[in-house]
Amino acid sequence: MVAIRNKSLGASASSHVNVAKSVAAKTGEIKKSYQEKALEEAQERREFRRQQAETRNKQEQLAASKQSQKRHRGAANSRQELRKQQSEIRREQQVLQENQSRQKVRVETDLLETAVNSVNSERNYLGAMLDFSISTASRLPLTTKDSRVPFSVVGDTNFALKVTKLVKDQITTQFRTAMLAQANTKSGDIVNLLN
Repeated sequence: MVAIRNKSLGASASSHVNVAKSVAAKTGEIKKSYQEKALEEAQERREFRRQQAETRNKQEQLAASKQSQKRHRGAANSRQELRKQQSEIRREQQVLQENQSRQKVRVETDLLETAVNSVNSERNYLGAMLDFSISTASRLPLTTKDSRVPFSVVGDTNFALKVTKLVKDQITTQFRTAMLAQANTKSGDIVNLLN
């Protein structure tokens, strides 16, 4: 009788070890994907900074051309060229702002997805542990375990998942509001330019 109990405990312990190994492997995969995303984001930031530097150079050239135009007034062609350069710089600034907004949204979305994935992996792990606890309790009638504790843990993870989804929706709403505000201010800039 004692030998049978020891065998069943050894088998349940080895299944517990297998579950722990699979959870560790999934955690490693999540870390690896997060590192890859971080490298991509770093490259995007470098490209964004390079574009900003180019825009600053063009703005400096525009300022220099404005000063030279003040010295050499009267040429209508130079005014047209200046307006063209100004409009090109404004277009490039708009593109940079849009790229920056997209990059921020992409980074925040990736972080939220990573958080959701980690919550899901924890839910899987806790579900496996709950099954393990229930099966152990049913095999050993002498030992009484309270199965309410794992249910409360799963409930807490469900709550965390819902909070994460709520935060993601709020960030998306704020981004949309900001984009509409930018669109409204840009139309005002165009009216000012025409005046």
